[in-house]
Amino acid sequence: TITFCLVAFEQVRADGQRHLERLTVDQRSGMFVPAFTSEPLKESQNPKHLLLSIHGAGSSADGAYRELAKVVQEEDIKDCLLIAPQFNSTEGFGAIPCIPYLVTWRNGWWRYGSRSSTYVDDSGDFHRAGIATFEVLDRIVDSFLSKDDSRLESVLFFGFSAGGQLIQRYALFGAQVDNPANVRVEFSYFVSSPSS
Repeated sequence: TITFCLVAFEQVRADGQRHLERLTVDQRSGMFVPAFTSEPLKESQNPKHLLLSIHGAGSSADGAYRELAKVVQEEDIKDCLLIAPQFNSTEGFGAIPCIPYLVTWRNGWWRYGSRSSTYVDDSGDFHRAGIATFEVLDRIVDSFLSKDDSRLESVLFFGFSAGGQLIQRYALFGAQVDNPANVRVEFSYFVSSPSS
């Protein structure tokens, strides 16, 4: 099960177009991945279409969200929920400060579906996290499929650059979504500039 709650980062503020969420990907440890969404997830209606946008290396979920939101607006797509998770690296361009329970990957290895490297708890102690990027995506999708009143008809993954690499690998090797037998959901994968 994945839970959603707000996270406050000083660098980014939610506005009327997007919401900054904290996707708790492991209940036991409290590990989380930040994400931008088109509506608060606790208040989320039951969408027919789930759109996930994955950023490139050295870029952000904010940019990935904004690009997909433009397309949704231009194409007048209705009854959808946009989610753009942020996969953070521990070093190099795009490295982030140590925020308690934030899941991080070494050298951008998130693009390979790899397991995360570490997270820091409230005491400042480092822990090996060990959650794969593929698992994060699975848990996001599962959280909507597992609803008793799920109306989900389609899940669309969009990835640019390193995000495109992740989506290619996820489509071929990683997707382990628990789709109940009575739910028919179409999965689509859109890749842009993966250089792979």
